[in-house]
Amino acid sequence: MGNILYRFRWLIGAAVILLAVAFGLSGSSIGMWAEYLPGCTDTGLLAGTPRSIRADEWAVSTVCSFAQTYDGEFQYFSDILRGTDTDMVLASNAPVLDPVAVTRLFSMGYVLFGINGGLAFFWVSRLVVLFLVTFEFLMLLTEKQKGWSLAGTLLVTFSGAVQWWFHTSALLECIVYGELAVLVLHRYFHVKELWKRLLYALGMGLLGFSYTLALYPAWQVPLVYVFLAVFVWQLLELKQEGALKPGPKDGACVLLAAGVCACGVLYFFSRSASGIEAVNNTVYPGTRFVTGGDLRLEFFQYANSIFYPLVQEGVAYNVCEQAMFFDFFPLGILLALWQLAGNRRKGKGGKDGRSRDSLLIGLLAVNLFFFLFCVTGFPDVLARWTFLSNCPTTRVLVIFGYANVLILIRCLAMRKKAWEGNIRADEGNAGLKKQRVTEKSGKQNPIVMSAVTAAVFALAVGLLACLCENKYVTGWMAGIEIGALFGLAFAMLRGREKGFALLCAGLTVFTGVLVNPIQKGADFIYENPLVQAIAEVNGEKEGVWMTDCLSYPMNNVPLFVGASTINSTSYYPDLERWRLLNPGKQWELYYNRFAHVRMELVETGISWFEQGEAGDRLNVFLDIRDIGKMGVDYVLSVNDLEVYNREGLTFTLLKQVEEYRIYQVDAG
Repeated sequence: MGNILYRFRWLIGAAVILLAVAFGLSGSSIGMWAEYLPGCTDTGLLAGTPRSIRADEWAVSTVCSFAQTYDGEFQYFSDILRGTDTDMVLASNAPVLDPVAVTRLFSMGYVLFGINGGLAFFWVSRLVVLFLVTFEFLMLLTEKQKGWSLAGTLLVTFSGAVQWWFHTSALLECIVYGELAVLVLHRYFHVKELWKRLLYALGMGLLGFSYTLALYPAWQVPLVYVFLAVFVWQLLELKQEGALKPGPKDGACVLLAAGVCACGVLYFFSRSASGIEAVNNTVYPGTRFVTGGDLRLEFFQYANSIFYPLVQEGVAYNVCEQAMFFDFFPLGILLALWQLAGNRRKGKGGKDGRSRDSLLIGLLAVNLFFFLFCVTGFPDVLARWTFLSNCPTTRVLVIFGYANVLILIRCLAMRKKAWEGNIRADEGNAGLKKQRVTEKSGKQNPIVMSAVTAAVFALAVGLLACLCENKYVTGWMAGIEIGALFGLAFAMLRGREKGFALLCAGLTVFTGVLVNPIQKGADFIYENPLVQAIAEVNGEKEGVWMTDCLSYPMNNVPLFVGASTINSTSYYPDLERWRLLNPGKQWELYYNRFAHVRMELVETGISWFEQGEAGDRLNVFLDIRDIGKMGVDYVLSVNDLEVYNREGLTFTLLKQVEEYRIYQVDAG
């Protein structure tokens, strides 16, 4: 059965994607809208729990994708967000029909399959591709040891870090593009035909372009260091194999890859120049500068991630920020150091028992670099030169965990290779009897030693994880964590490849599988009477909308039907509009940033701005005499606005759904 699954893994993956699209299945928390929209009943939730904490998915990114799809034009610049031309490549991962679409192929499902199919394709294709690409990547790192590769694939794909950040922030895409680039490099040097090498070079250029347009430096920068270590290892391996023999034709391939990437990036910068400038000049995220430091026990909080999908009460900050890779720190690092030191003492070299495993050395060096940044911090100059000034320590900590998974799986696979080499030597030198003795006493660590090591590791990590979140972890939770850590550590130390993979499958049910719900389509949104009312009004005569006294996420409701909305979530501000209300710029600190915008009509003689209950919330108090400056045609409100009617200003009630009222504005 396992061989069949392995042989047809790509076909099975394609079938899973097609079935998901056919039935409209996704992991979106879009069902959360039932708590806000009037009259919602059946949301299409099949299993699991929609996550309110993932509002940047269900209330922003997914809504932006729906807006682009409902509009049907898939423009690079759309006036749906902010009520003015907005760069949709910078602003979201929404589908765009443009050459940059090659960097966001997962979003193209919206173009091909519509809203329900597009949502399903976006979620499931990314999950399947991450799983399959990571498996191939680890097969390369483990020299085709399927069990260890599967275990590592599960630890990456269904990690808390990936699943809690699944839809947004481009962590998944960065991992896929980086791993694919390593695989493409490997294949490039194992083909001889020029046309094949040119194809691989083209692929490498597109991957570089795609990685650049992930547009989230907090993940991109540290992952570059990880993949750079793997690239160097690959080149050294290829050189040792005799496959690294660059010639004049390779120069053309390098130029092709570099040219494709450079042209793509230059095209993007030329089209998005104004938006990039606006983002860079914002208070957030434009002025972010991080020097690291101050992390201590957080390196062990991965053990708590098995409970995050089930219990969130008491989590130190929020569960997404706490989510990590279950990386078994520091066990993988200790095994790597022991393996490198042990092989050096024995004078081993070569492919199986290599004393100078350049991959382990490179990844250990990268993780030491990350560790120092997270614990001690860097001087300003070093942080800037290494580009880690763009990376909060919690983000670097996540990539530290990813690298730890690679180190661990590599170590386990190389230990098995070394043991198999010893067995083959025993067969040749001393016959079957000698082999049996070796199998009995030297196959892996003795049972007692493995048990003691696993117990010490489990107790230490379990207690440190408990101390890290002592208001979250209870006694019974700590006991379960210690038991799980012991079982997993014991299996890996004993070299039980299949057993460890099976235990990882069980572990990742809790760290990742249970995080996101199983959702069928989003028809309940478009069957909602309020959304239908907005669609009818805007369909009769398109106009610019604002919402009055509606906080996030209700300020984004008009976006569902492609209605241009001035106070929708703003990835970057419309400074021209806000400065009409604030010519003195005294409130610019509040609105010059990424913000969820709440507007409220007032009659005070002046308009003003305030920060909302969180740093990313903006309150705009709009004096009714300034509404004409905003160019608004329709207002969605819960208030009776006709009381403001006067000469030169008229609010006409068009529709009402429960307490929600849609007014047409005539500001003379």
